[in-house]
Amino acid sequence: MALLKLVEARSASASNRVAGARKKKEKERKKRKKEEEEEEERRRWWHWRCADGSVGGGLVAQKW
Repeated sequence: MALLKLVEARSASASNRVAGARKKKEKERKKRKKEEEEEEERRRWWHWRCADGSVGGGLVAQKW
């Protein structure tokens, strides 16, 4: 009987480790996706400048 409880405890512990690893991977994936989206946003808008070289949305904005 004690052996059965020990086996159940080990399987529950292993199951929790797997679930924890899954959550960690999911969290890392979401973080990486967010960083990629932010980088894409920066790449999309870096080329919009004013004619005087400043960044902004003035009357003389042009695409370089």
